[in-house]
Amino acid sequence: IYPDLMMRLSVGVDASSRFLELALQSEPARRQIEAAASGTSGSMVKITGSTVTGLKVPLLPLDDQIAIADVFDEHGAAIAEERRTVAKIRQLRSGLASDLLSGRVRTVST
Repeated sequence: IYPDLMMRLSVGVDASSRFLELALQSEPARRQIEAAASGTSGSMVKITGSTVTGLKVPLLPLDDQIAIADVFDEHGAAIAEERRTVAKIRQLRSGLASDLLSGRVRTVST
């Protein structure tokens, strides 16, 4: 059983679910979804199953879909690693600033 705000999509043999996920997150797909969304509250708009099945997404040859998804996965992993590195550097900088301001670490004039 799925909540009313969740949909389950089945992908045919001529489509990659990873590629479809990327395609549905693209700007053209988002514009289609936003145009079809409706509801009584601006913050709680919904879309129907027929809206989702009617979305126009590019359907490239399956090998190309898989290759594109692989590239996105590789870049996504690299971006995640860079974000972890930035978080570590920020934590290190914050600790160093705290040590310097508290006097636990002294600076030496040259």
